[in-house]
Amino acid sequence: QEEALTLSDQIAIINDGQVVQIGAPGEIYENPVNRFAASFLGDANFMEGLVENGRVSVEALGPIVTSSALPGSRVTLAVRPEKMRLTALSDTASDGNRVEGSVTQRVFSGTSVTYIVETPAGPMHTFQQNAGDRMFDAEEAVAITWSPDHTVLVED
Repeated sequence: QEEALTLSDQIAIINDGQVVQIGAPGEIYENPVNRFAASFLGDANFMEGLVENGRVSVEALGPIVTSSALPGSRVTLAVRPEKMRLTALSDTASDGNRVEGSVTQRVFSGTSVTYIVETPAGPMHTFQQNAGDRMFDAEEAVAITWSPDHTVLVED
């Protein structure tokens, strides 16, 4: 997958012999059409909910803001781990969406840190560049924030 992203002008995602999506690598990565395409080209956090008043109501999380959704429809949302920001629970600044949870795992790899955070809707992965900021410990209560622009509606 990494080679396809770095070497190609156009790629096709194929699942069970069917073309799922064709396009430029960046376009497919940022706007996958379904869960398979989102997972094929990297990690993604998925949330399912019902569209109400321009927001998606995700059970156990409450409203999640997205840039587009059809009112009354059940949808699946995808958010890439690197689009999410991990902060201390006491930090009230938000990028638009905020989910609270507890760190269950931290994987330090020098230039980056990957966290798995248990939330009321299940585990979420975040990917943070190691910019010398504070690292969070296992069991620590944290908040995950992200912009509505980074919330992508995908088919199952």
